[in-house]
Amino acid sequence: MCGRFAQSQTREDYLALLAEDIERDIPYDPEPIGRYNVAPGTKVLLLSET
Repeated sequence: MCGRFAQSQTREDYLALLAEDIERDIPYDPEPIGRYNVAPGTKVLLLSET
């Protein structure tokens, strides 16, 4: 079992509920990359045929 979960809210919404006073210094880009199994804060190389 890999521990996958469905995320229905933004990262900021979850952190606001779980960790109000903790500093959030994790890199964050609110634009979804349309890809699964990518660790938070990881720079992902995206290729496009435009």
